[in-house]
Amino acid sequence: MRILHVDRQRHWTGQQSRTYQIIQHLAGKGHEVFLACHPNSEYERRARRDGLNVFPIPMRGRSVAMAYLRLARLMRREKIELVDVHGSVDHQMVAGAAPFARRPVVVRTKHKNLKLKSGWLSRLVYCPPITHKIIAISDAVRQQLVSDGIPHQQVELIYEAINLERFRPDLERLRLRDELGFSSSHILIGSASRLHHSKGIDVLLQAFARLHRRCPETRYVHAGHGSIEKFTEIARREGIPAGAAVFLGPVEKIETFYPSLDLFCLPSRSEGLGIVLLEAMACKVPAVASCTGGIPEVVIDGQTGILVPPEDAEALGQALEALVRSPEQRRRFGEAARERVESHFDSRLMLERTERLYLDLLERKSRKNG
Repeated sequence: MRILHVDRQRHWTGQQSRTYQIIQHLAGKGHEVFLACHPNSEYERRARRDGLNVFPIPMRGRSVAMAYLRLARLMRREKIELVDVHGSVDHQMVAGAAPFARRPVVVRTKHKNLKLKSGWLSRLVYCPPITHKIIAISDAVRQQLVSDGIPHQQVELIYEAINLERFRPDLERLRLRDELGFSSSHILIGSASRLHHSKGIDVLLQAFARLHRRCPETRYVHAGHGSIEKFTEIARREGIPAGAAVFLGPVEKIETFYPSLDLFCLPSRSEGLGIVLLEAMACKVPAVASCTGGIPEVVIDGQTGILVPPEDAEALGQALEALVRSPEQRRRFGEAARERVESHFDSRLMLERTERLYLDLLERKSRKNG
């Protein structure tokens, strides 16, 4: 197969993590895989480092109009058979470029459980002949698409998943604590995400401020890009002492981040699934997370962690405190968390199912064209 992935995001998120796993798997299986991404993005840096076929194309702001032409040329020149797009603007650009590039099969991977824009035009782009299949990364995403009017047979559920060999509880258990000057007596609560309103880190800081006053042995650490200055200031306004809350910025070897944690928290306002939950749980870290989107498909309340309503700092703080005060419950939840990821979210199944879907779609097109 000759496959093109298109993703214009600049920064590295769970969306890029999933897609990059698929690109590397397909390339390893001997398929010709190409990546179109925004110039100077983290995607481009990693793809060049790993020797992948990467094509930086400006796809933001005033560059969007020219991106249609550049994508059409790329698809035509490289004889692309199938394109997988990962965002709304990417989708629109490929839909416009495909008729000028021998009409490859178009797949849309839907990473977020947000409602589609109103109007028939926004739905038209999700259906044949423009788009041949939609991959939903969770059942919450699938249900949202169907409720928005997309035929259920147009949507394929392929759960987001992780490499269990990469995320293990025995990796550098004390490295992060040593680097930050935290001792083994500190209870370390972590989160990993973009510093964005949708991720609810402001709510977590409210909850942690109250928790820290009651349990001064707690510390908070966040990994991920965004405005560190803004959230450091929020922490200060909430009364969190200097040094008790640390924002690390992007952490490339994120697998070394989780094993040092006692608790992981994802207080999102909306979430397609939450790959960071899978990564933390695979490292036997129990989770406290919002009951929204696809998160309840990952975290089983009372078994692998605790679910709380989104935007409820009081409930979030209470759940965190309950686990801070119960090392045995943290241990039980952590063991169960690893077992759940092993049984339901092993990347081998995700990769095999994605490759099979691509092959089936191309075979279907070949039969149709006779």
